[in-house]
Amino acid sequence: MILKPMRIIFGDRATFEVENEFIDVNTIAIGAAKEWIKENLRFVNGDSIHYQVEIARGSAELTDIFKRKNAILGAMTPRQLLDIPHDPHREHSA
Repeated sequence: MILKPMRIIFGDRATFEVENEFIDVNTIAIGAAKEWIKENLRFVNGDSIHYQVEIARGSAELTDIFKRKNAILGAMTPRQLLDIPHDPHREHSA
């Protein structure tokens, strides 16, 4: 019996639009969390968790990273950038 559901709070800043294309950051954040929970916490039902998204819009000036075709980030789509996991204990190669 669940007396009080777990709550995951997402907070930071993100780009919600690139070249007039809307990015559904909230749905992506919740979907990624549910997928991670399913793969790593086998006894936790991701649908029983309360997800509180407090992600704010980031600076519009930072969206130019998507236009840099020769840079690593410029070669990736906004969706691919959101899929990059952050694990401070593991080195990532791009």
